[in-house]
Amino acid sequence: MADDLKDIAFEFLYFFARFEFALKVNGYLKKSDAGQPAEASWKLFREQWEGNYQITDAAASLIAANPKKQIVGAGGTLDFSPVAFADDSSTLARVTTLCQTVRNNLFHGGKSSPDGWDGPERTKMLLSLVLVILGELAATCDLNHDYTGYY
Repeated sequence: MADDLKDIAFEFLYFFARFEFALKVNGYLKKSDAGQPAEASWKLFREQWEGNYQITDAAASLIAANPKKQIVGAGGTLDFSPVAFADDSSTLARVTTLCQTVRNNLFHGGKSSPDGWDGPERTKMLLSLVLVILGELAATCDLNHDYTGYY
């Protein structure tokens, strides 16, 4: 993997982790009972903000880029499939789901192969778009900047 891709991949993973931490600190938790695991709830975040969400250029570009989700293919092989959305999915739901798909593909190795990184230019473009989107969401959705870090 080239150094420029390593750098943006690290920046992406760092910022994504900080963003999810900001979700938790701001009360977007899957479970809020004492003793439960502290997991970020993208669902609660979307429910609160989807009515006011205005799509940005970066978000529209991410939707157009159509990152795919890794699936199990025929005979147990690994394959990729478009992310399925319900007809009534909000734009914010689509954007955040695609952000998570990009994260999953990077973190879980879904876009690498024994011969090297698949599509480094596309990967850099997707990572860059998600970084912009997360910054936009943090700034416009009242997530405390102390927890997200970058901007």
